[in-house]
Amino acid sequence: MLYYGQETDSEYKGPPTRRRGNEDPFDRGRAAALDYLREISRRNTRRPMLFTTFTCGVFYERFARGGLASKGIGLGTGLEQQGAFLLDVERNTGEVIEQNASGQPVYLCLTSVVDVARFVVAAIGLGINTWPAEFRMRGDRKTVTQIIEYAETIKRSESHLLSIILFLTLYSS
Repeated sequence: MLYYGQETDSEYKGPPTRRRGNEDPFDRGRAAALDYLREISRRNTRRPMLFTTFTCGVFYERFARGGLASKGIGLGTGLEQQGAFLLDVERNTGEVIEQNASGQPVYLCLTSVVDVARFVVAAIGLGINTWPAEFRMRGDRKTVTQIIEYAETIKRSESHLLSIILFLTLYSS
């Protein structure tokens, strides 16, 4: 879903284009790269360099078994492994902040990797001259509390299914 003018908490501190590098421990040079692109664009007033930032929030796949690494994404970031961000559903562990300093719920914008790829391909089809400074997309917007509740539901369902399989295995002989 594309949306404009709506502030999100997809990365806790808003879209990457509005943050400074020292505010984001996972920046890895993104803020400096954006500053560099803006500078190059400003220098050439006759033909400024055109670019955009695609902002998608958090990948759903981050919560999958094996984390992003299981999909070959984020390798070498230190955040690619299962449980490296927010929750490890399989191990029932997590490090979460459910509310901000004002007591308001913390939201995450979530998008699947496949949907991001489709979005980027569609944006290319539109032509770079139509691109805004930032393309924002999201598949869903959930509170951290809702994500925890989903994980708990999944674990209960898995446990129930395993109990049924074990029962059938033991008593089918």
